Amino acid sequence: AFATPERVRYAETVPVPMPDLARWEPGVRAAPYLRALGQERPVVLVLLDARHARIFLRQNGALDEVEGFRADTFLGDLSDMHTGKRPTTRSGVRGQTSTDAAQRLLEVSSERMVKALVEAVTRQVGDHGFLIVGGTPERVSKVANAVPKGVASRVHEAPSLHVDMSTSEVREAIEAIAGRMRRDYQ
Repeated sequence: AFATPERVRYAETVPVPMPDLARWEPGVRAAPYLRALGQERPVVLVLLDARHARIFLRQNGALDEVEGFRADTFLGDLSDMHTGKRPTTRSGVRGQTSTDAAQRLLEVSSERMVKALVEAVTRQVGDHGFLIVGGTPERVSKVANAVPKGVASRVHEAPSLHVDMSTSEVREAIEAIAGRMRRDYQ
C-alpha cells in the first residue's frame, strides 16, 4: 500500500511475503516491492514425451495445469502396409514392414503435436515470460529449437523432468528453475 497523511493512495494484495515498512518521506519507496513484480511474469512449464504433453502456468503465485496435447496414436491395422505381393520366382515380401510404417506414422503425429504445442506456449509466454521444457531429451530439444527467436533466450531445457510428475513436484521444480532463470536474465 502507498498512503499519504490524507488517505491511502493505493493498496493491493501480492502473492509473496513483503517486508513491513512504514516511512513518511517525499517520493515513493518502491525497492522492497520489486520482489512482487517477479511473480507477475508468466512461467510456462511443458512436460512432454512422444505421445503427450502437459502444460503448466505459474503466475501471481498460482500454479495451474492449463492445457494438454496428445499425438494421434491410433494406427489401425498395419499388417499389410505397403507390401508388394507379386508372383515371382523368389520368396519374400517387398515394401515397408508394419513396424517401420507405425514408427513413421507416430513420428509424424508427434511432430504435429510439437508444432501445435509451440504455437500455444509461445502465446502464453508472451513478450516477457519464461519457458521451461522437460521430458524426453529428443522432444525437449525439438521444442527448444522450434520456439521463435524472440522467446529462445528465455527457454530453459530440463530433460531431468518427466511427464508423469505430480503437481507438488512440478511446483518445486518450477520455483527452483524460474528463480535461477530470473537471476540469469537480470
